[in-house]
Amino acid sequence: MSKTIVSEEEKNELGKQMVEDLRVIAELEQKPIRYFKVNENGVFCEVQIDYTDHKHSTK
Repeated sequence: MSKTIVSEEEKNELGKQMVEDLRVIAELEQKPIRYFKVNENGVFCEVQIDYTDHKHSTK
């Protein structure tokens, strides 16, 4: 399998489109968007926002 090289601008544009898609899905499903962060291995982990607005990992 060959790697595709993507520019920073393309990555940013794809990221913006993903966020917009998630926002539309959340609106259609009438569910809040879950928060995720990337760990040191590049794996996305869900995080929760508590009432004091601090983020902590759920995993």
